[in-house]
Amino acid sequence: MKKSKFLYFILASLFVCLSFSNAFSQDEPPSDAPPKMNNSRRQNILQELNLSQNQIRQIRRINQENRSLLRATQDRLREASKNLDAAIYADVLNEPDIQSKMKELQMAQTEMIKIRAFKELAIRKVLEPAQLSKFREASQNFQPKMEKSGAEGLYRRLNRRNRKFNSRARP
Repeated sequence: MKKSKFLYFILASLFVCLSFSNAFSQDEPPSDAPPKMNNSRRQNILQELNLSQNQIRQIRRINQENRSLLRATQDRLREASKNLDAAIYADVLNEPDIQSKMKELQMAQTEMIKIRAFKELAIRKVLEPAQLSKFREASQNFQPKMEKSGAEGLYRRLNRRNRKFNSRARP
């Protein structure tokens, strides 16, 4: 139970962090213009946090520094997942190969978690105590939605794998 709550908290934090990533990856708007946001929820969170222009610049810099590394790791994770699926559903069962593909996937997942955690830590250091408190509240309010979408996402992934397996089993 504690593990699932912790996982959902991490997922919610990652979502909010990624929201910051998208919001601050654009070029800086003129100082008299309000920042342009696509998502009203994201805009509400940013308004609630009341970030200074300096904080916005720092968060943008953090996102820019991590962008290419994050993309490369996401590509590696996606490739490792595809390789594992291919090994699991291969015509000939090769358990040592499956084990090695699982290790590759685990290493890619570990690297992704590490990059995102350090990115969140860097952003957290930019926030003032009052902003951090508001950020936590926003994350907790978002958590029930993440729990629902997380379960649905898992269900979709399992169904996709089952369809792939079933389609290979048919003559």
